[in-house]
Amino acid sequence: MIYKPCVSIAESPATGIYLVEPKFDGIFTSIRKHKGKIEVWSRRGERKPTLEELLEGSRDKFPSDIWLLGEAEYGSQAGRIAVEKRGYPVIHIFDMVESVDEDKDIVKRKNRLNKLIIKLQDKHLESVEHKIIRATKIPETFKQYIKQGYEGIVIKDIDKDFQSEEWWKQKKVLTDEFIIMGYEFGQADWHWIKNYQIPKRGVVSNIVCGLWKDNKLVRVMRVGQMPFSVRIELTLHPKKYLGKVVEIKGFERFESGALRHASFVRFRNDLSGNQLKKKNI
Repeated sequence: MIYKPCVSIAESPATGIYLVEPKFDGIFTSIRKHKGKIEVWSRRGERKPTLEELLEGSRDKFPSDIWLLGEAEYGSQAGRIAVEKRGYPVIHIFDMVESVDEDKDIVKRKNRLNKLIIKLQDKHLESVEHKIIRATKIPETFKQYIKQGYEGIVIKDIDKDFQSEEWWKQKKVLTDEFIIMGYEFGQADWHWIKNYQIPKRGVVSNIVCGLWKDNKLVRVMRVGQMPFSVRIELTLHPKKYLGKVVEIKGFERFESGALRHASFVRFRNDLSGNQLKKKNI
């Protein structure tokens, strides 16, 4: 499903009644029964045999005229922790696509989905809870779900069907400071870099960022998302910024200290590497 991202709660709906559900941090999956077998597909159109094996027990009860849409507990630290705690992985089902004869009303569809999950009796499938609230309650609901450990929320206009412009997602955003330890370079054929004298090594593709751990500067992640002006500046003057502190934002903090979906925010010229070392230690 595609939602309009909210950079801040202020960008979420101000009026009306909405269906709000927690957003899980995992791999998007679509599930169907085809020619008597369960198929699980990723967003990229790739089959997921491991997940298909997990759902084999529900094959006989699975309808052949629907697609289930969900988030599988794979590919993230939060998902791994949940699996270790529970002892087995779960696909959190938040919606389904049915035959054209079914009522597309989202609330009724959610009720049918919940009944189907109960009928399947598969421990690897859970329906995502939801709340129907006024828009004024969205900020409070967002905070509640974040405290419970969710990645964020999805906000759906109850009068819309699928992938509407009136559907939003709001994620928790984290920021932190890191030290530039180096760079990764790559060749680019963007037409707009022809105005610059790019070194033979190429354009900076990633900033290698580190943190102080046990009195050692340790590489923790690469950051490739940055404004074009910053990319060119680092490409032309890489040594100037080695050891400098940068502020990075992301949507989850891993045990290593790295941020998920990290992107450049700014150079922290007010903070030195030694000051960050004291902060980390």
